Amino acid sequence: MNDEYFPSSHLLPHPSNRLLQLYAKKCYQGQDPAKAKIIFVGKDARWDFDLEMHPIWPLVEEYLKDGIAFGKKYRFHHPLLHFFYKRDTDMKMYHQSFSKIGLSNNYIADVSFVELLWFPTTGSSKENNEAYRKYLYSAENRPYLKNLERWLNNPAKKLFISRTVLDCLKKLYKETGMFERFGTLEVPPKTIGEGVMPCPENIFLHTHLSYASPRVWLEIAQYI
Repeated sequence: MNDEYFPSSHLLPHPSNRLLQLYAKKCYQGQDPAKAKIIFVGKDARWDFDLEMHPIWPLVEEYLKDGIAFGKKYRFHHPLLHFFYKRDTDMKMYHQSFSKIGLSNNYIADVSFVELLWFPTTGSSKENNEAYRKYLYSAENRPYLKNLERWLNNPAKKLFISRTVLDCLKKLYKETGMFERFGTLEVPPKTIGEGVMPCPENIFLHTHLSYASPRVWLEIAQYI
């Protein structure tokens, strides 16, 4: 298979019905966020447009059905880290960065990856902010956001959130009144070379893991 990939410049719900069905059953990756001790929050779960046609697809299915069993079986936490997957995408970079935190399988079982949208996407939310906002504030996404708010309001969980995601949560608070603790959270401006910023209670603010420096990986490992 030719592994060249040209991502769409549009942000769309993923066209794979099989992938959508998997997310309808579990709208998270890794541990169930209700059970997880550590939660990493992203904007959306982006996958390649042609995911079902790629050799990595059976591993993606296996992972989304049971991410904890997947990690124990393959000794890495995400299918995009498999040698089958040759593409240099933001999604791969994110999980490569996460793997550098160096968590053991015991810790991986405590980690959940959640997003602000319940469904998987393809394309770029960064380049299509208007489309992203439409999906974020949609009536279809609201029940999921209520569950997400409940998970993130649990003080027993450690929450790792990028500044971009925090900005989205602040806008959600302004528009809907949801996510009050994030909407009212005051943080200083970003600085060059910024690491992880512990915020009140259980919130840890960081730069996006796709582009994070080794300092960020090391500091996340220390806070975990």
